[in-house]
Amino acid sequence: MSLIPMKCTGCGAALEVDDNQTKADCPYCRMPFIISKPEPQKTTQVIVNCPHDFEIVAGVLYKYKGAATDVVIPDGVVEIANEAFYKMRGITSIKIPDSVKWIGSKRYTFGELGAFFDCSDLKRINIPDSVEHIGRNAPFSGCKNLAEVDISIEKLMSLTKNDLIYSLDMTMSKSIPYKAVLWQRIKQESKNRGICWNCRKPLVLTKNGECFSCWAKDHLIANGPQDFEINNLQKLAIDTLQNYAISRPQDFEIVAGVLKKYKGTATEVVIPDGVVEIANGAFYDMPFITSIQLPDGVKRIGSKRFKLSEMGAFSSCKSLAKINIPDSVELIGGNGSFYGCKSLSELEISTEKLMSLTPNELMYGLDLTTALGVPFKGILLQRIKQESKNRGICWSCRKPLVLTKNGACVACRTKGHL
Repeated sequence: MSLIPMKCTGCGAALEVDDNQTKADCPYCRMPFIISKPEPQKTTQVIVNCPHDFEIVAGVLYKYKGAATDVVIPDGVVEIANEAFYKMRGITSIKIPDSVKWIGSKRYTFGELGAFFDCSDLKRINIPDSVEHIGRNAPFSGCKNLAEVDISIEKLMSLTKNDLIYSLDMTMSKSIPYKAVLWQRIKQESKNRGICWNCRKPLVLTKNGECFSCWAKDHLIANGPQDFEINNLQKLAIDTLQNYAISRPQDFEIVAGVLKKYKGTATEVVIPDGVVEIANGAFYDMPFITSIQLPDGVKRIGSKRFKLSEMGAFSSCKSLAKINIPDSVELIGGNGSFYGCKSLSELEISTEKLMSLTPNELMYGLDLTTALGVPFKGILLQRIKQESKNRGICWSCRKPLVLTKNGACVACRTKGHL
């Protein structure tokens, strides 16, 4: 038992009362009063991570095992592995050191989740300039409260479209704070540089305000597509495009006679002499090209066998209207070289070359399997049928033509002969 000094609120007498009592009477004025005890002072526990909280092997951070809300990753870490912070929902901020080069695995790994996947309380994180790769397993998926991603504008603009889609998870709702902020930064910087925010090529707009190269909209232009304010960089880019309507030698990526990629923006492309092969995807999805001239030395268009992960050499060139196939061509690959060329109306090819093409080259190389309403398909088939009639052979199997009573080829049962 201990005595607590108190003062009577009635007569003001100094008193001492037992600390176990809750009420008492003043011995002088007999006034009752309640004894209130001060509440013990609450203390807040601050958790700070320490080096033992991290499972690090040869510079790779495999797992965070601590309980801190503000995490500071130690210097010396080079890679943050997939699922290193998986479902750490109490974490509100993460500080990444300048030594980190990789966040997550380079390729999508089936069965694994991103480095910071489902850190639903995470609000702040930084991506230093030292980072060379952000993994494909959506490191920030589920970080619904993430509002601040500290990343330099140079690093942000260096990220590829796939980095933005699969790594920063920029495909989903832009209402999530950090996505809207990053998209705005990308669009503003793209405007300053005079490039498209989507394909990063020099920005030239259609009448509908779409990028001429990739058809993306929502560019930051002052007064709309008809009357917009062009800064010096953008005006220079447009002038350059107009001055080089025909391709230049430096626009082509050629290795050992193989044209790997066309990197220019000309509408009329003339492939240089010396090219022996045009690789799959060399002109994939270039809707600004209207004509392509192949030199006589080209022997192969696309790969010999179908490759699941690759597109045809001229696939999705939506504005391509004219192209030639010289007699030197020995192979047209099976990846649909002209798939999606819906404007193609003139395919210059000699009758001998056309008749020498195999059924597979016609079906999968020239894409003669689908809608014959596309101009060049109807024209080519008519030429094949006319020449087959002149030679007395079936236009499909190329064997001597003998017809059944129904007008079908006896060898392959194909109809439609002239």
